[in-house]
Amino acid sequence: GGWLRLQGGSGTIINGGTILGSGVVWIVTDPLGATFSGIATFSDVDALGWFRTEGGAVSGTLHVTGDMAGFFILGDGDLLSGGVMQVDGNVSGGIGTFAGQNEFDGDIAGTISVGGNLSSGGEITASGALSGAIDIAGNQLGDIEVGGDITLAGSIDVGDLADCSLCAAGGRIVVTGETDGNITVDGLTGAISLIHLIGGLDDGSITINADEANGNNANGDIRVGPASSTCCPPPDIVYDGCILILDGASTGGALNGDIDVLGCHATSDDLAICVDGSVNGDITIAQTDCTNQVGYDCIGPCP
Repeated sequence: GGWLRLQGGSGTIINGGTILGSGVVWIVTDPLGATFSGIATFSDVDALGWFRTEGGAVSGTLHVTGDMAGFFILGDGDLLSGGVMQVDGNVSGGIGTFAGQNEFDGDIAGTISVGGNLSSGGEITASGALSGAIDIAGNQLGDIEVGGDITLAGSIDVGDLADCSLCAAGGRIVVTGETDGNITVDGLTGAISLIHLIGGLDDGSITINADEANGNNANGDIRVGPASSTCCPPPDIVYDGCILILDGASTGGALNGDIDVLGCHATSDDLAICVDGSVNGDITIAQTDCTNQVGYDCIGPCP
């Protein structure tokens, strides 16, 4: 594959074909740091192929109508409100927005949309904040990582947060900053999947089995707070949101994995954790030597 370098702030590429392995389509805004507001459409991106921008924000649409096995990247750029990065098929490569030298933080205020599955080994990364949406119509077996906060307007919505039968880990959602928005799993979570909110669950929520289908359970782990901490006491953590595991009409809604909350809390109010089905895993609040000791109940922000 070769290089195709496009310089400008708008324009349309229709039916761009397949970006082959080692091929690169590179959209560079003019002047550097400006906004690309056009439309660019390609059919597939093969492994090691690149569909990327450099040094500018995107308010337009970047579209892969098939599968994405390579790299679909905003290098040193933000995805602005109204901007779209869309893959109609499956993603086994990397999609992401990354900070750089032009005062862009790699924020997502627009939409990243996957019509198929995020396959094992596939990744969606925001190096900055998420105030837009990451939507996966199929199942997630790869990783979603947000380096900043998920704001009140931000959301992540996936089908199943699934396991891979030959993999060491299942689908993972990891947020380094605080979560004020909503993380929704429409179906089940697999036994080796993970949702980890390192910066806390502020006013946001985690909902498992949002479709309320029979047989869908929370089989994986949910963590709020750092992965580990010198003890004691642990660091302060914010938890003013809700973890909600819904059942179906007759079955489902069980917690078979673990929920771990690590940190000290500003008040002694109970944490909102609702499990409609049976609790077969552990719910642990690590708060040794914290001034305020908290429990949990199905209260407050949980519906």
